[in-house]
Amino acid sequence: MKIRRIIKVVLFLIVLGASIMITYSVHSWKDTSGSYVSSVRQLDSTPKNTIDAVFLGSSHVYCGILPEVMWEEYGISAFDMAVSGANRSSSYYQLKHLLKKQSPKFVFVDVYGLVTDKIEIEGNMYRNYMALNTSKESVSLVLEDAEKESVRDYLVRWPIIHTRYRELEKYDYVNNPQNDFRRGEHIEWHSATVYREEGVEDITECAQLSEDVFLWLDKMEQLSKENDFKLIYMVVPMRLFSDTKMKINAVEAYCQEKGITFLDFEKYANDLGISFQTDYADNEHLNAKGAEKLSSFVGKYLSANFDMKDHRGDKKYSQWDEDLEWYKNEKLIHNMGNTVSTSEYVEYLSGLSKMDCLVVINPEVDGDAYLYENFVLNAGMDLDVLYEGGAFRVSNGTYSEIPQKGKVIDVDRESFFTYYNEDEFCWVVSGTQETYVTAEEYFSVLVIDSMNGKVRENSGFINIETK
Repeated sequence: MKIRRIIKVVLFLIVLGASIMITYSVHSWKDTSGSYVSSVRQLDSTPKNTIDAVFLGSSHVYCGILPEVMWEEYGISAFDMAVSGANRSSSYYQLKHLLKKQSPKFVFVDVYGLVTDKIEIEGNMYRNYMALNTSKESVSLVLEDAEKESVRDYLVRWPIIHTRYRELEKYDYVNNPQNDFRRGEHIEWHSATVYREEGVEDITECAQLSEDVFLWLDKMEQLSKENDFKLIYMVVPMRLFSDTKMKINAVEAYCQEKGITFLDFEKYANDLGISFQTDYADNEHLNAKGAEKLSSFVGKYLSANFDMKDHRGDKKYSQWDEDLEWYKNEKLIHNMGNTVSTSEYVEYLSGLSKMDCLVVINPEVDGDAYLYENFVLNAGMDLDVLYEGGAFRVSNGTYSEIPQKGKVIDVDRESFFTYYNEDEFCWVVSGTQETYVTAEEYFSVLVIDSMNGKVRENSGFINIETK
């Protein structure tokens, strides 16, 4: 009887422990930049000792640095270890976590996060204090940086994550596939005009930095010596105010005294071709267009000044290839949604990969069929379909004709159906949330992200310049 009781107790504890682990896994905080995208999860999926250059900081960094640009142009394996709202303490312990598996040659640290004392936004506190699994680094960060009354909650975590019951979504239960290959970047496509404080670029005075900042600077320098990486402080272009500029000047003076490289990209934004009218998403962050310019310059700087190995073609670095492919798709979809030219649209459409496209060609409507030849040929279709019409599913260079009625595609948890409306001579494509009708258009397309089943683009064309 005693043995049976012991067995029951052991089994109970095993079941209880498994239940707690599963519950925690579901309710845990899972992003560092939003939308269940986590630089920490991406780092964890990265093969050991494959990262050449690491970029630390807050959203200025993950919006401003695109590792895929440095990869495409120079074969440099860069990684954004940036977290929304990160301050100097968060960046330090995120780096220590990274150094457990990686041996980067270069560590770039954005000064904006360095001169920020406390994390103020509640969501960013969660992203920083709870991004890492419980470890020496995560505990040290909370003890050092969190408000005293919140330390216990952040260490235990349960008082925080148990409040998430009503906000649970799909990627709380399954991993976001983007965390398997993304390199920490975040993409913003919209543009906003940035107005600068007059004369701020001419300020030369230095602010008085706190003793804590100097202690942190010394700790970073020591870490670079212990782990044999080159430490580089940088300023990602942003709208500056006089108080921030003076703090940056103080850090630059420290670097000059210590012989540490300091790259003020804000000072040379015009030389980089970064426009205050087109290359910013808002006052604080570069958009993708500006980030491409900055990232290209950083890649050129590393290649010109150091012996950088080109990793392109090495299977060990395949995640950087996937990340580049993802970025190109995102850029094409953005361009598709912002052009009114049929020929441009079809050119962008032809370049997409790993996307499911539902294409409808309606012979009942007069159209300029020749404009769509490029896409039809790239999809492996016969040109006759342009004149015979029909509905087709196109995926990765292959196509199949869609029946006049029935389910045509399952993408993740969403199903899409089609039927032909003989009264109106049109095809109807319906998903679980929306319906897409091609009535008068000659050529219509519905682009579905095969990762998450979301509709990314939906357009219909009547003639060469109508969308």
